[in-house]
Amino acid sequence: MKCILADDNRVNQIVGSQILKNLGHTVTVASNGQEVAEEAAVKRYDIIFMDCQMPVMNGFEATKAIRNLPREHANFNIPIIALTGHESLFNFTECILCGMNSRLSKPLILDELTELLNKLSPQIQQRRQKYAQTQGLSESVMS
Repeated sequence: MKCILADDNRVNQIVGSQILKNLGHTVTVASNGQEVAEEAAVKRYDIIFMDCQMPVMNGFEATKAIRNLPREHANFNIPIIALTGHESLFNFTECILCGMNSRLSKPLILDELTELLNKLSPQIQQRRQKYAQTQGLSESVMS
């Protein structure tokens, strides 16, 4: 899968991207929400892992910007997973209200990440197929 990992903490970037790479995924790292929103506007991705508290533009604002992409955009309705160290109900509610699909706690736990990716895999495959059809591409080109 093509992933964006957004986190302003360099250690979290290194650890998170290495875990995703070890699982066979391609990772683009962003340090703030504005970078994520800009990247998502110009390239197709399968999933975004978004820290909620980042400088310049936080993860909630970036998610709202991505959710406002045109319906025909490749990243319209992309799964966005909140990465948060806060376990409060308020934080989870805010994640859902801004358009995030799910949440993972930091630091990332391999089993939880793998379980979530397996759960989202059918949705991601469906998005790939739909995009490939609209672009006249084969799915093998999309991987």
